[in-house]
Amino acid sequence: MTERGCDKVMTCKTDGSKSGYYSADDYDFTYKVSPNDPKDACGTSRQGGSVCEQICCDEQHSHCSSTNSHLRGYFQCMSERGCYTDGQKRVHGLKHTYSNAKPK
Repeated sequence: MTERGCDKVMTCKTDGSKSGYYSADDYDFTYKVSPNDPKDACGTSRQGGSVCEQICCDEQHSHCSSTNSHLRGYFQCMSERGCYTDGQKRVHGLKHTYSNAKPK
């Protein structure tokens, strides 16, 4: 959107709505992220950029927490989708500082 000069009308809402703008299409964007594809991770332009990163990670949290019964699997799932830091903060609290880089 930003590459085409449409950043003023861009929205992070999955239904495509934005206050003050007409939504002509039935927009069903779901933040589906391909695991281990750095170009598709939350925070990239494919997922709405840094503006939509938190909303994207919220969606990944919903997916990763419901499909993994162990923390290791949850962290792996979040990491594969560019949300490692978000997962750490959800488990350990906001007082910790992390980077969204995958652990080595």
